[in-house]
Amino acid sequence: MRRGTFICFLGPEGSGKTTQITILKRLFKILNIGNVHYVPKLRTRNIIMRLLFKRFVPEYFSSASAVGTWSGASNRELRLYPLLFSFEVLTAIVMALLLTYIFYLMGYIVVCEDYIIDIVCDLERDHIRFHLKRNFFIKALNILLKFLPPNDTILIFLNANYEELKRRYLMRDGKIEPFNYVSVRVARTLYYFNLYKKRFYIDNSSLNVKETVKLVINVLQKEGIIGGSYEGTYAYR
Repeated sequence: MRRGTFICFLGPEGSGKTTQITILKRLFKILNIGNVHYVPKLRTRNIIMRLLFKRFVPEYFSSASAVGTWSGASNRELRLYPLLFSFEVLTAIVMALLLTYIFYLMGYIVVCEDYIIDIVCDLERDHIRFHLKRNFFIKALNILLKFLPPNDTILIFLNANYEELKRRYLMRDGKIEPFNYVSVRVARTLYYFNLYKKRFYIDNSSLNVKETVKLVINVLQKEGIIGGSYEGTYAYR
């Protein structure tokens, strides 16, 4: 059976990932490209885990959610959190398998935002904060990264400078994360991004949406997802 392809958009909040995926949906429909599966943004947290955290580790919803230490957590909460966090990672792996990998094995083009690499970055941050064992961390990363097969994955990293991200946040009444947090997050995502062969970095700080779409289409043409003769001007007017 012919396997499919992952098209994964990476980048900080406000970099245009969701916008590009929305435009890509229209483009694929116009070009009559079938067998495409669009993945909802994958998070390690789900409703079951939120209920468990709220019941057994209530401190998580206050000081634990910020970058730093658990200043007010009890010893019981400190012991329970690594256990629940580990289970949370396992549920994320299962979700990835059920929601995307089956489509990949069936030959679909799987379009996703952040996906496994986003969870890997969460793991890297949280295993230090909650004193998870290094061996567990390495094994978890190895398992997760295998869900993006290197030869069948196209990574498109969208980025913009902090001032531009801030402007976009204000336009949609959002609140941007602190500069240091965004910088570290981008740096760690880029580290994992560079582990793959088919990777494309687009700095759209000074680009409008139409210009960014052109660059994304060029990537898809280069990788054979879209026919090389396609001009692609009418899909995003």
